[in-house]
Amino acid sequence: MNQLRSVPETISNKTLAEFGSERLAALCAGAGATSSMTEIVRLFDEMVRPWGNRVIGPWPRYPSTVADDAAPFEFSAAFSDGPPEIQFYVEALGDPPSLYANMQAGRSLLERLAGKLGGSLERLALVEDLFFPPEPRGPFTIWVGTSCKADRKPRLKVYLNPQVSGAADSRRLVGEAMARLGVGSAWPALNEQLATSASRYDEIAIVSLDLSGDAEDRIKLYIRHHGATVQDVQAFVGSDPESARDAELFFSVLAGNHGPFSQKPPITEAVFVAGDQHAPSSFTLEFPIGKYVATDEIAAQRIEACMSAFGLPGHRYRSAAEAFATRPLAVGGGLHAHVTLRRQGSRPRVGVYFASEAYPTSTESD
Repeated sequence: MNQLRSVPETISNKTLAEFGSERLAALCAGAGATSSMTEIVRLFDEMVRPWGNRVIGPWPRYPSTVADDAAPFEFSAAFSDGPPEIQFYVEALGDPPSLYANMQAGRSLLERLAGKLGGSLERLALVEDLFFPPEPRGPFTIWVGTSCKADRKPRLKVYLNPQVSGAADSRRLVGEAMARLGVGSAWPALNEQLATSASRYDEIAIVSLDLSGDAEDRIKLYIRHHGATVQDVQAFVGSDPESARDAELFFSVLAGNHGPFSQKPPITEAVFVAGDQHAPSSFTLEFPIGKYVATDEIAAQRIEACMSAFGLPGHRYRSAAEAFATRPLAVGGGLHAHVTLRRQGSRPRVGVYFASEAYPTSTESD
């Protein structure tokens, strides 16, 4: 498990905005996204104001679940053909922070960004009464994400909590949301697939909406597979034979075994686009590697092996990880959070998610 450690003084005296911007700039430089680095860092800085002016301090004032280190932001770099894709996700903090105050702050942030980035909040408006109740529950309400790539304008995303009115109501809420978003007929078959036994169950943890206003905007359901093996994941994504084949290699290389995965569950992201009436268009595979390694160097070696297995060079990832880190990768764990795999056409795309270690963690692996 990961446990928070006291923050080094060199970090604790910085503001959240200052430290986050430094780490993001380092990630861009290491990944080879230097041509758009200034624009990317400026956008992040705008997203974390005004609450980003708060000093980090020795412990998190409000432990966020957007990142493994309890900081209110997370970063990722994705690699395939062409330039890397840099993404960051924030949980806007109210004053003082709380589920409700953060929900209001996140909604205000979305409105500002939609105007700046040319995004559209029309789809969110269709479901906002479901996800923004007057008395929200559980680990978060709204995260705001931005995807940046040198060959296109930044894209806006929102991440919502389907358990915001209680875990028992999450499936009804998701079914209603999908109906309003035009893909409701694809929900019953997916819902029927969700495992419900005590030792092996599936949890819809996040609902994500692309907000670019484009026809290809996606709806994603993040499904945690508790107690699952690789075979269980393959069965779940069986409507997409390519994802089922990829799962065997992806999880075995990153985990070193076929499960069951008990420290933290693997995830599949069921992806829907307009017109999907029977099944998801595709799946993204996700493994929480940070919970299964003792050091970030071990994580890096497994990620490089994974990229090589899927025909991708690992040097840009390695450069990005070493630039982003504030310490040698072999000294402790906690930097790497998740690794994802999805297909863009027939080409693989590997994404690596990083905790900034604004609040460092100590890692104990299985």
